[in-house]
Amino acid sequence: MVKKTHKLILLILNIVIFLNLPQFFYSMGILHIVGYIYIFLFLIISLFIYSTENKKYYVPKLFFYWAMCYILFATFSLLFISELNSITWKVYYMLIFNILTIYIYFSLYLLDDVSFSNTLKIMPYLTIVASLLTIASYIEPMLFMPLDTFLSFNDHRAIGTYINANVAGNALNFLLIISILNVKKNYRIFFILIVGIAIISTFSRSNILMYLVIVLILPFFKSVRLMEVLLVFGLFFLSLLFLINNVDFLRSTLSLNISNDEIQRLMFFIDNQGASSIQDGSATHRLKVAGAAIDYFTSNPVFGAGIGITRIWEDTISTHNTYLSLLAEYGFFGIVILVLLLYAITKNLLISAHKDRQQLGVLFVIYILFTSLFTHNTLDSGVKLGMFALIMAISSREYHCKKSA
Repeated sequence: MVKKTHKLILLILNIVIFLNLPQFFYSMGILHIVGYIYIFLFLIISLFIYSTENKKYYVPKLFFYWAMCYILFATFSLLFISELNSITWKVYYMLIFNILTIYIYFSLYLLDDVSFSNTLKIMPYLTIVASLLTIASYIEPMLFMPLDTFLSFNDHRAIGTYINANVAGNALNFLLIISILNVKKNYRIFFILIVGIAIISTFSRSNILMYLVIVLILPFFKSVRLMEVLLVFGLFFLSLLFLINNVDFLRSTLSLNISNDEIQRLMFFIDNQGASSIQDGSATHRLKVAGAAIDYFTSNPVFGAGIGITRIWEDTISTHNTYLSLLAEYGFFGIVILVLLLYAITKNLLISAHKDRQQLGVLFVIYILFTSLFTHNTLDSGVKLGMFALIMAISSREYHCKKSA
C-alpha cells in the first residue's frame, strides 16, 4: 500500500512539474501558489526523510556546498552591493525558495527505489502527452490560451501548457533526453519524430537547434542508428522546404494560421539571407538587453552590480541569457555558480561505468549550457528546478549503487 502511494505521489509530481501545471493554472486564474507552501513542504518532507530508512539519499554533499555558497554570496550581494528594494528582496527570497524546491523534489523522487524506477519508465508516456498537447495548441491556439494576454503573446506559436513557446521547447528537449533510453529501440525513431514535430511547432530557433544537436549526439552512445539520424535530418529539411514553399496552400486548405514571423524563423535554418533579415523584434531586443548586461559586468567584473539588477533596470525584460544575468548580478562568481551546480548534480553520471548514465549526464550538461544562452530562467524556472532534482536523484542513486557494489 505504501509503495503504491509513493508511485502515485511521483506520478502526480512528474505531471505537475513537467507539464508546468502550477504556472499554467496560475495564468488561467485557477490556482495561486505562494512560497510559504514550499517551506511547509520542506519541513514535512524533511521530517519524513529522517524517519525512514532511506537515509543514504540525503542531500548530496556537493549540492549542499553549492547551495550554501550560492545563498551566502547572494546574501553578501544583497546587503553590500545591491540597491535594497522590494524587487531585490523578492529575488533573494525566490532564490532560497528555488533551492528548497529542488531539495523537496529530490526528496520525493527518492521515497523508495521501486517507485523511482517506475517514474523513469513512465517518462516516455508523459513526453508523448506533452508533445501532443503542444501540437494541439498550435492547431487550436485558444485551447491553452492563458488569461494574461502579455504572457500569451507567442505569435500563435505552440505553447501547450507551458504558457510560452520557448519554455515548451525547453521542456520537450529535456523530456526527450530523459525518456529516450526507456523507449524500445524499434520505436525510438518514431518517438524522436513526434517530439521533433512538437518542438518545431513552437518555432523556437534555439530549441529546434537543441533538438537537432541531441539527435546528432545519440548515435555516439548507440542509442539510435546513424541512418535513423540522417532520416530525421532529411525529413526536417524537406518539411521546412515544403512548408515555406506551400504556405498559401496550407493556410487555405488546412486553415493553419501560419504567420510571416514563423516563416522567417524557419528561414533561419535554410537561407542565410532570410535569416539575417528576420524582423520579428526578438533578436534586436535581445541584443539591446545583452549590451546593458555586459555594461553592468564590465563596470563590476568581480562581484557584479548586485542581485536582481537585471530585474530592476529600465528595460521590462531581462537578458534572455543566463550567463549574462549571472555576470551582471554576481560578476565572475556568477558563472562559477552555474558550473558548480552542473558539476554537483552530474559528476556521478559523467564518470559512470554505464553508457546510458554517461549519455544522460553528457546530454544534460550540453542541454543546460546551450539553452542558458537563450533564457535567463535556468536557475528559477519551475520546470528547470524539476529537471535539476530529477537528474540529481538519478546521480545520487548511481553513486550509492556504485558504492554498494
